Amino acid sequence: MIELVATQTGCVDTLERAHNVETALEILEVIEAGERDRPSVLLVDINLGDGSGITVVHRARATFSRTALPIVVFSGSDSETDVKQAYAAGANLYVVKPMRFREFRRRLVSACRFLAVTAARPQRHY
Repeated sequence: MIELVATQTGCVDTLERAHNVETALEILEVIEAGERDRPSVLLVDINLGDGSGITVVHRARATFSRTALPIVVFSGSDSETDVKQAYAAGANLYVVKPMRFREFRRRLVSACRFLAVTAARPQRHY
C-alpha cells in the first residue's frame, strides 16, 4: 500500500521496497558506501518480515542526520511505547496506518508535506 500511495501522490521520485530488515540493511550499506544515491526520505514499516523496522531506523540514523535523511515510520500500532521507541531511534515522523486506503493516502500526503516544509526550513542549532 505504501508503494502505491507514494507513487500516486508523487511523495517520492523512486521507490525501492525491502520486505525485511536484512534487505533494508543491505540497501543502507550500499547507500553508505556511496554506491547508490541517498534517498530523499526513508519510509519504514515497523513490522517487517524478519524483525522490527526500528533496527533499520537505528542503522540509518547512525549514519545520516535527521535533515540529511528524514525517516517516516509507519505502523498499525498507536501504542505510546511504539511511538516513543520510533522517535528514540531517530524517526522524524510516526504515522499510524489506518485500515482504509483513502485515510492512509491522506496521512501519507500530509507526511510528505510535513517533510517538504521541514526540509526547506533552515536548521537551528542550540
